[in-house]
Amino acid sequence: LLLTKYIFYGKEKMRTYVCWMSGPLFSVSLLVGITWFIWTFLRDENEWNDAIQIYDAEEAGCGPDFDKYPHCEGDKANGVCFEVSSSPPNIHFPPGCNTTCTRVYDECLNPFVLWVGP
Repeated sequence: LLLTKYIFYGKEKMRTYVCWMSGPLFSVSLLVGITWFIWTFLRDENEWNDAIQIYDAEEAGCGPDFDKYPHCEGDKANGVCFEVSSSPPNIHFPPGCNTTCTRVYDECLNPFVLWVGP
């Protein structure tokens, strides 16, 4: 932004130039926010849900925490008792494995940071 000021508006005062920038910067941020919101609800793969959280946690290298949920250990990927597919986002729970087992990845915040980022 400073380079643009010095190249195109070199004779203008910095105070005037900064006042001009508030409108375009706000418009761009509004456009990016609306685009992200539309992208989120465009397909199921883009929404933040348990299946996406678990799939991304496994991809990010987060291990499951069986201290609070020891009954969730199993022979599936990463030692959990359920299977996750990313497209479409789905979690398959075999008999003896319930929905509380998805909480073994609750301590892993890396997938959310990656999902919400640009």
